[in-house]
Amino acid sequence: MGRLIWAESESRGTLSVEDVALRSLVVVVDGARVPLAVLPRLASIGEIRAVASEEPGVLVVLRGVPYGERLPAELPPEAVLDVHRTENLQAALCEADRKLGRLDEAMGPIAGSGGIEIAFTTRVHPDFVLLLAAAGSNVRALRSFLDGSASRDPRWT
Repeated sequence: MGRLIWAESESRGTLSVEDVALRSLVVVVDGARVPLAVLPRLASIGEIRAVASEEPGVLVVLRGVPYGERLPAELPPEAVLDVHRTENLQAALCEADRKLGRLDEAMGPIAGSGGIEIAFTTRVHPDFVLLLAAAGSNVRALRSFLDGSASRDPRWT
């Protein structure tokens, strides 16, 4: 006898935003504060549906922290690894969460020991431009370390 698997929203009821363990943080870019919400690790489709709508938004790949530690409430711009503007934030988060292992493997050399975290915001303007500047400062910090002009490795801070 086969097993019938229902979609999560149909089998367990719908989730609300309060049911999802979202973490909030701020990335400070040139004095401007960009608030982000960070998805829990291994978020379910139902959790993503509860926190994100099918509207435009910005998906952000952040440098994570080692296992057992929590992301600080305020991050420097060097913590932003990648930024994607999308027309359907919910679909982008589902795809990023589904491919988290591959993303972590691909960005591991840049991310360092903490891996990556997936964050998002629904404020497209001006946050997208500020987050792009933050990702640029991450590249500059890494380049200066590899050139030998910086004393600390930005991947391990």
